[in-house]
Amino acid sequence: MRAEADMNAGAAGGTNIVRMFEATARARGDATAVHHKKDGRWQTVSWAEMARRARDVADGLAALGVKPGDRVAVIGETQLEWVLADLGVLGAAAITVTIYQSNKPHEVQYILQDSGASWIFCDTAAQVAKIREVKGECPNLKGLIRAEGRPADAFERSLADLEKAGVEWRKTNPQAHDARTASVASDAPASFIYTSGTTGNPKGVVLTHANWVYEADAVAGMQIVRPDDVLLQFLPFAHSFAKVIQAVWFRTGAEDEFVEALEKIMDNASEILPTIMPAVPCIFEKTF
Repeated sequence: MRAEADMNAGAAGGTNIVRMFEATARARGDATAVHHKKDGRWQTVSWAEMARRARDVADGLAALGVKPGDRVAVIGETQLEWVLADLGVLGAAAITVTIYQSNKPHEVQYILQDSGASWIFCDTAAQVAKIREVKGECPNLKGLIRAEGRPADAFERSLADLEKAGVEWRKTNPQAHDARTASVASDAPASFIYTSGTTGNPKGVVLTHANWVYEADAVAGMQIVRPDDVLLQFLPFAHSFAKVIQAVWFRTGAEDEFVEALEKIMDNASEILPTIMPAVPCIFEKTF
């Protein structure tokens, strides 16, 4: 009965993915949302903590002047910071532009130019270096937010500083977040996912909040993923299937485990014993 109640927790979340996520976070509270390895040991993050930090990021972006409908890019590995950036962008009523961590600088440049992204989240110094290499060709880009390392100049901000800015901004705008998320219609774009065409540059696929919410509701209804499942997450969030799993995770309130690195998939799986490993066929072929 508890599992069924939790399965329905996200159903009252409304028409967009942020409200769906926040409904689940309220229902799950101190239950584990994320299990990830930091400094050599597994650490947990609750649904309540993840929701708090995501809201801080969203309000931090509002403090930077990000408006509904703006494009904000994210590049990096599959980890908590990527999810916080994505939820923060959506919570600011903006649109997440996903970029593969393996994309080369000229490929990143094309996506930033084509999407008109005004900010970009980066995880490592290597990704920051890519953005700095091409930023002169991206006139809409105002700056980057880095999850690791100290900002080198005014073009950069740290994720921690962005979250602090969000906390301060909310003191004088306490109702803004709820108003923003309530105003996002189901048919509003949520994500631009760039996929390779047969020729030429990648094509930007526009996916709405309704796309993700429908996927999540369908999987929850079929109980393919349940609240007591443990998901091992390693596909890049620039991949559409990984984003589907993210939406299902938000909807069901399951526990998500992030691998340390792709070469650590089997090691991490043996440590945490996931019940579900979402992947594409080549991963299972290599595992076999």
